[in-house]
Amino acid sequence: MTKKIILVLIVVSLLVAATAISQPAKADSEGPLQARAASERIVTKIAVVLVFCAVTITVILTKRVKYRKWINLASVIVLGFVLGSVLSPSNAVQNALILFNVAFLVLFLIPLILTLFFGRAYCGYICPVGSLQELVSFRKTRRRVSEKLDRILKFVKYGLLLFVGVLTIIRGQPAGNMSMITPLFTFTGVAAAFIASIGLLAVSAFYYRPYCRYICPYGAVMALVTKLSIVRVRVDDSCIDCKLCDKECGMVAIKSGHADQDCIICGDCIEICPKDSLDMRR
Repeated sequence: MTKKIILVLIVVSLLVAATAISQPAKADSEGPLQARAASERIVTKIAVVLVFCAVTITVILTKRVKYRKWINLASVIVLGFVLGSVLSPSNAVQNALILFNVAFLVLFLIPLILTLFFGRAYCGYICPVGSLQELVSFRKTRRRVSEKLDRILKFVKYGLLLFVGVLTIIRGQPAGNMSMITPLFTFTGVAAAFIASIGLLAVSAFYYRPYCRYICPYGAVMALVTKLSIVRVRVDDSCIDCKLCDKECGMVAIKSGHADQDCIICGDCIEICPKDSLDMRR
């Protein structure tokens, strides 16, 4: 039953996106054609993101995380290629700071509200940039950076968040697009952006989600909000401290069953636990 619900919701999101693209905006007294088209497009993005949120919440609450990769694939197709990389990580932060537009603000807040309840589920299931990295990552080829280097690199995204935020506010305009991989969805940007995006994707085949872990400023915001999240990966007293979850976690976000703010609620640690000591709960 759950599988059918998930498939139906994904199909609905595809239909909504396709309908929006196939119906061009018509000019009227409210403003120029471009403004109306942009407004309709952002409303479409909000609707589709809400559908993906509904799918993700269903999967988490019913403990069907094995369908996560299918949601990732749908995200790459719909939110990535069809809608042009919805909520491009660095642009999302900058737009929220300088564009006093209700639609942009709503789109920016939806993932944060989801994060408040379910941790970084948006990162793990919905974000097209994260999803594309996920789909090119395989356990057999996956490598790990040293624990010390990983801790240091994880602070980079907070530095970038501060840099982007301050510079955007001071200039009153976007500081620049640092959303790598996005050019692969939109087919826009300079040659250097394409090369960097392909390079990052190649690195993702060996090191799990490098952009999400070390660079994404929007991910930094969600990591901070995750500290207040209600549903998280939690461990009970049956844990034997075998550390299998530590080794399995691609985000390096769990230690002896205790998940930190970089956990993307993927469920890999839960599936590998020999004592069923881990669960997603309040």
